[in-house]
Amino acid sequence: MKKLSLLLSSLLVASTVTAADTKDMGKIVGAATWMHIMDGKDNGFDPNTGSAYYLNLGYVSPVYNGLSFKISGYVVGDTGLTDEDDKIAGGIFMGDAPNDLTDTEVNFGEVYVKYASKELNVLAGHFKLDTPMTKNAYSTAPNLYEGLVLSSKAILPKTTLIGAHLSKMAYGARSLADFSLIGEGTTTAGASKFAKTTRGEFENFGTLAGLSDTTSGITTVGIVNKSLKNVTIQAWDYYAHDIANIFYADVNTKYKIMPGMGASFGAQVLYEDMKNSSASPTLFGVKAGVGYKGAKLILAYNKSGDDAFVNPWGGDPAYTSSIFSRNAYRADVSAYKVTFKYKVPQFYNGLPKNLTLVASHADYGQSSWANAQTDAKETDLAIVCKPKKNLILKLFNAQRTSERDGLVVGGNVKDFSQNHTRFIAKYKF
Repeated sequence: MKKLSLLLSSLLVASTVTAADTKDMGKIVGAATWMHIMDGKDNGFDPNTGSAYYLNLGYVSPVYNGLSFKISGYVVGDTGLTDEDDKIAGGIFMGDAPNDLTDTEVNFGEVYVKYASKELNVLAGHFKLDTPMTKNAYSTAPNLYEGLVLSSKAILPKTTLIGAHLSKMAYGARSLADFSLIGEGTTTAGASKFAKTTRGEFENFGTLAGLSDTTSGITTVGIVNKSLKNVTIQAWDYYAHDIANIFYADVNTKYKIMPGMGASFGAQVLYEDMKNSSASPTLFGVKAGVGYKGAKLILAYNKSGDDAFVNPWGGDPAYTSSIFSRNAYRADVSAYKVTFKYKVPQFYNGLPKNLTLVASHADYGQSSWANAQTDAKETDLAIVCKPKKNLILKLFNAQRTSERDGLVVGGNVKDFSQNHTRFIAKYKF
């Protein structure tokens, strides 16, 4: 209750700031999400219940001499439709694991100051960060970072230069699943075991990595170049002080074949140099796509080296990642994925607007992980509808087989597979 009172008071104060100096009063922004698990296998591995709501409310100030700010907060809770006796999808809630998963969480979200000019952009505070090794899929509350980001498009032609220092991170709701369900207890899927207790609270990167000592954070530099027509090249380096250095680069291109038809190609590389370790995880990837009017087919491939990635801070750029699978980051994996998307034309008035059908299948092969028993696979089917600009409805089914499937635990052969169906509604204002 104390957090809620402080949050509402802050938003009220923020909405009046700068009102005397400008006719623009700023704007109220927000989002609402309902995420409901419809079905899942009753095998103790596949989450088969969970119904969460996420409400985000914020205020964005008017711009004054290039300066503006944002303050926001959120609440995540149970809709009352979760069956506490079944396997709960903990990755959609923000409560403490394992006993209080569905407890309501009220907290601040993005709180930052921003400066923008033709020469320089500055962002400081708590924010979401869209870079290859910080952007991650999220369910309700997203991952947030604390730090300072500088970027400029004025130094080199058709090039954006980025520099940042991140001091802390707050895990979002999905980080619990990133570690347990998706990462299966490994360090490859974007969160460590500490996601069970620190979600929503800003922690030192060393703590999140499971180290006994804190670190100075993560220093990042990046370059995004669009000098060549229809080609984007980017390269990023993330130096996690006293822990690791991570390098990522990719090139993506697209071109028109004929009216209504186009093609795209991409290639990527990810490398991690671990401090105080001989491990040097690597990942290579390529993808190719062809589209004709509303249909698109994408083929992707990733190959990892002899070492598994250590990735407790989010980031999932691999071309072959699926809804629940991040196996491309494990050791000795050859991953293949095919995706088909089709935007259904509205050939009669009763059909919903902006209806898209998506189907994908990925085969990750068997890694060298000691618990691996078989090839990991995932097939995802989704219906996505966008009846209005700010409303998205999604129904998906994920059929996944873990590479642990068939592992003998306590004398019993375990079923580590999923047949998971979920409905999602998202509204932004």
